[in-house]
Amino acid sequence: MTLSVPFVLVALAQTVEILVIGGGGGGGSGGLDGGGGGAGGLVHATVTVHADATITVGAGGAASASGSDSKIEWATGLSNIANGGGFGSNGNVPAGAGGSGGGGGGDGTPSERAAVGGAGTTWQGNAGGNGGDDGAGGGGAGGAGPGVGSGKATAGGPGKCTLGAWATATSTGVSGCYAGGGGGGGEGGKCGGGGGASGCGSGNTGLPGTANTGSGGGGTNNAAAGAGGSGLVIVRYAAPAKFTGGTETTADGFVYHTFTSDGSLSAMALPDPPSAPPALEGLHLPDDDAKVAFGPNGECVFEYKPGPPPYLESNCPLVSPPPSPAAPPPASPTPVVCTFPEATGFRGEYATIAGYNNPYSLEADVQAVCLANESCIGYWERTSGEFYALICLPDGTGTPPNDCTGQAWGAGLPNNTVERARLKTCA
Repeated sequence: MTLSVPFVLVALAQTVEILVIGGGGGGGSGGLDGGGGGAGGLVHATVTVHADATITVGAGGAASASGSDSKIEWATGLSNIANGGGFGSNGNVPAGAGGSGGGGGGDGTPSERAAVGGAGTTWQGNAGGNGGDDGAGGGGAGGAGPGVGSGKATAGGPGKCTLGAWATATSTGVSGCYAGGGGGGGEGGKCGGGGGASGCGSGNTGLPGTANTGSGGGGTNNAAAGAGGSGLVIVRYAAPAKFTGGTETTADGFVYHTFTSDGSLSAMALPDPPSAPPALEGLHLPDDDAKVAFGPNGECVFEYKPGPPPYLESNCPLVSPPPSPAAPPPASPTPVVCTFPEATGFRGEYATIAGYNNPYSLEADVQAVCLANESCIGYWERTSGEFYALICLPDGTGTPPNDCTGQAWGAGLPNNTVERARLKTCA
């Protein structure tokens, strides 16, 4: 009987780093002072995947319009989304919320009539500045947009400038920075924002955010405002190449796939296993008169006899080999025990990624998840009772938890919503 069994080739799980930046918001325009557009949200994380992905790169928003989301949609159902930046407002109209919020507009009169800046998305960006006599700057990935008060138009919030290796390897960003807020417009002359964004003063056209940086567009007064810069998606992992898609570059032992427009990332097929050599059975002699001699002087001889039936004749003595010594029993592995003592001052970041489902309602659940994931360095407890796993994104300066990026954690750190933080300690 022959049994046919289907065989499915499954891609091996891969750990990759992702950088996803939403499209920047457009600057405010109209008859009054416009605020700068907010930068698109910036998501930098490590994920473990074993599937293809669809890539969407968000467009920058037109004048007074928010930017579009950028995202990676894995075939397994996991998604990594960076929200588009909020629009800069005009006059006393509230600015748009987004990855980073847009800057509030000014109305050329006392600041209490100016607009409030838009809110940013937690872990993606910052809020835009509040408008005053002139327009305020939009929020950036590296900081909030400054408010105006009774002063002149302000620059946008700074961009994220800690990803210089990514920028150099992929020829993206502006001076190693991404996702800067757009500058506000008003009567105070031109003003700029970090990471490729800028604005301008009364009577001048607002400058757009640089393409594929997710930066906000500049606000203006009585002229056209700048559009937001389009978003960006980059996937990086240790060489050699394991995926195809986007613009592929290799630098410092990493492979980068850069997407400046929509596309797809495909896992490479596994190579065929090497074929086994044909099996040989028995003693193979070249002809019917062949002999095979062994020993220092050829004193042990095997000679083929045709028979019938054919057989081998030998003068070699038969000696049993000595018994093999018994193998020692395997050593018992030393168990690893992990605890979670309360700690303060260690750094980490949290996000919804593969293997995590923040927040957790039970402390036992977040501990179990943290023990099962090597990238987890601990967790923090919110004053309202929820628990959040913390991951370590190494910055290359040492070993975890001393080389992790992100904010410092502890009771009251980074803010008073943190009841306490606990560091995973294994020995």
